Amino acid sequence: MHPEAERLDEVKSFIVALVRRGGEIVSLDAIRTALQAHPLIPLCYRSEEPELLPFERAAKQKNFNNLVGEYLVELVRDGELVYVTSEKGYRAA
Repeated sequence: MHPEAERLDEVKSFIVALVRRGGEIVSLDAIRTALQAHPLIPLCYRSEEPELLPFERAAKQKNFNNLVGEYLVELVRDGELVYVTSEKGYRAA
């Protein structure tokens, strides 16, 4: 398996485990917060570096949010997670 595919699988497994461990609806913000420090998220998505200019920080945060969104779409499509509209969060399928 390609290293990038392995990393993607590990991050997806982390998200699914996080939601299952929570036992109830987990918000998008909670998932983003948990992933922000995850070692498998590439540095190009990290926005906590102190020397970043505000527009650089905003761009990195937007890229990170898009990345997490893509992961969640794939997990819902694969049947691992369910998005609960009324609760605005995710639960295990």
